[in-house]
Amino acid sequence: HFALRDPKALRKTSAFLLPYAPLLDEWGKSLVSEGVKLGLLNERELREICEALILGWKRLNQKTIYHSQGYARALAGIQNALPNRRADLEALLPPALRKEILEGGLRTHLSVPQKTVEDRWIKTVGREIGEWINGLES
Repeated sequence: HFALRDPKALRKTSAFLLPYAPLLDEWGKSLVSEGVKLGLLNERELREICEALILGWKRLNQKTIYHSQGYARALAGIQNALPNRRADLEALLPPALRKEILEGGLRTHLSVPQKTVEDRWIKTVGREIGEWINGLES
């Protein structure tokens, strides 16, 4: 996760360690609930993390917006933990990056509920495991 090397605030506490992707909604929420609300992160640090997530997502998704979803899910978690959700996330960002969440492919990811994403992954993983088991039995 080279994109997340720059925000030094992520190294303040082990609570900010990145879990396995792509289901990073809860991690994003914890940056707000444990980070900002408990005073471990200030607004500037949260902004730096959001900027790194957006730039990392753009770098990983140059051909299709669905190649890598982890950073987008982390942003969705941050957005959903903020009191005014999308409006607060927009207010954190400079205009160029704000455009990414308003008009770019990230807009699509930020609008998908966490449960929907998780249900899709469960279904996909279940299907893949079933196919793998069937292949072993053949």
